[in-house]
Amino acid sequence: ATLRLTQPPNGLDAPKAFSGGFSTLEPLLAFTRAGWINPGKVEPRGDLQRVEYFLTDGSLVRRAWLRPDPVYNTPYADRVIAEDLDSVGLRFLTGTSWQLDWPGQSDTLPDLVELTFVFGEGDELRQLFLVGGAG
Repeated sequence: ATLRLTQPPNGLDAPKAFSGGFSTLEPLLAFTRAGWINPGKVEPRGDLQRVEYFLTDGSLVRRAWLRPDPVYNTPYADRVIAEDLDSVGLRFLTGTSWQLDWPGQSDTLPDLVELTFVFGEGDELRQLFLVGGAG
């Protein structure tokens, strides 16, 4: 993730660099990532990409826009990341403190994001993601 502020697609909410948690309805995570490879500059876009993760009908979906500041009709691609989820846990680490929400401060990123998936069969998968090259 990068600290670049981006305007949400609805055009109403305040620009944020990185946000997530369960205190908002959607999305579960939202951020702009750098390093989107475009060999030979074939595609008419830069190397920044706006990404959101949200839950729908027991599935975790990744939505990626063609541009970092999407508007209502900006093209995007959805990809189902996980299905048959009973629940998803989400935490953000900064320093030595875990938080359940990351409200989108403009000048900081969490050090780590922890996602915990509980599937319908009772299996659990926990993943830790280093954010923004921290550490």
